[in-house]
Amino acid sequence: MFCRNSADTEDVGACLSDFYASTRDYLAFHAPSSQTLLWSYLTSELRDRVPTTLSRKPCVLEVGAGRSGLADYLQSIGLRDKVQLHAQDVTAQNAAWLEEHFDAVSIGSIEEVPGKFDFVLSSYVFEHVTAPKAFLDSLWGKLAPGGVIMMTCPRYDAPFYLPPSVDHVAAPRKLALACYVVWRRLVTLITGRPAWLVLKDPAVFHLPFSIDRDAVHWVSWFDIRAHWPQARRLKLASGSVSDWIAKNILTVGFRMQRNAASPR
Repeated sequence: MFCRNSADTEDVGACLSDFYASTRDYLAFHAPSSQTLLWSYLTSELRDRVPTTLSRKPCVLEVGAGRSGLADYLQSIGLRDKVQLHAQDVTAQNAAWLEEHFDAVSIGSIEEVPGKFDFVLSSYVFEHVTAPKAFLDSLWGKLAPGGVIMMTCPRYDAPFYLPPSVDHVAAPRKLALACYVVWRRLVTLITGRPAWLVLKDPAVFHLPFSIDRDAVHWVSWFDIRAHWPQARRLKLASGSVSDWIAKNILTVGFRMQRNAASPR
């Protein structure tokens, strides 16, 4: 069920790229996204840290921007003119929207984005990448000295919780798959080696699109911490008990900052 080598991940990545380039059902392409849980952390840092450390407008890169509402959000709180906004995405479906709202737009891989950034944001993108370690390393490589990565994404390491990307799989196989995933998570906890589980055949290739049927990377906080021991969780504001579970058990937000002492 999971990718075993680079050829597998390249095949899945190519199929996903074709899907994102041609789909008309993908919700992120229909209306501006609002990721205020993460953006509120950005605005806090812009107000509290930047004036004392930078003599220029901070550069912000939003990765996998889609039809992002970040520019309008910053405008609504009086910060849009105080930053340089750069958007990156792998598909050109939202290029016109992004060019209207951002200062610069890059369609292609993260490595192709020019320059270094004070803030790199990623909202609900990590679960869609087929090379998670390379993705994190690419984000790290885009940071200026003192720069910060902030990310939110679903978390798929709660025991026996499976994402919608296996909606097409029969119940007995799902049970076996859940047991296998629990074992892989335990191995990561014991050995400190990330599992980076990437599904070879997600439900989005078989069923009509719904949220996270394209979640090929089964994100684990244990993998992230094994790769980046300095990463720190972000507390995501919530209301009811079910909302708290959704935002702090089934979702992970984290922050990573580059400095002179960083080993990576």
